[in-house]
Amino acid sequence: ELDLSLSDRFADLVEDGFDLAIRTGPLDDRAGIIGRRVARQRMVVCASPSYIETFGKPTDLEDIAAHQAIAL
Repeated sequence: ELDLSLSDRFADLVEDGFDLAIRTGPLDDRAGIIGRRVARQRMVVCASPSYIETFGKPTDLEDIAAHQAIAL
């Protein structure tokens, strides 16, 4: 059986009962955790044509912060 949990928080693997975690982004030093880079992931920003028409196209990072978004 495989149970998946998706979150942007740092999980306590032992306390939360996880055997494995896959993290995107930086990994802080944590006691008892062994981390290995398994891949590089390129980040992209995507929007539908109707969203761009309604809210405009962001031109820099500050613009993106002001937009409505779902981030994974």
